[in-house]
Amino acid sequence: MFQAAEPAPEEIAEIANAFFGPDGRHASDYSYFYNNIKDNVAKRVAAYLEGAK
Repeated sequence: MFQAAEPAPEEIAEIANAFFGPDGRHASDYSYFYNNIKDNVAKRVAAYLEGAK
């Protein structure tokens, strides 16, 4: 299974700021919920791959 390297918090903040702009508040959402989002994506990919068999 593909395993991506964990991004550093400052990388996440920089990318989110570039994407949402300086007045965006969603950058904080991604910082707070990063692991939840990551786990959810892993579960969805696993379910998809299981259904593709």
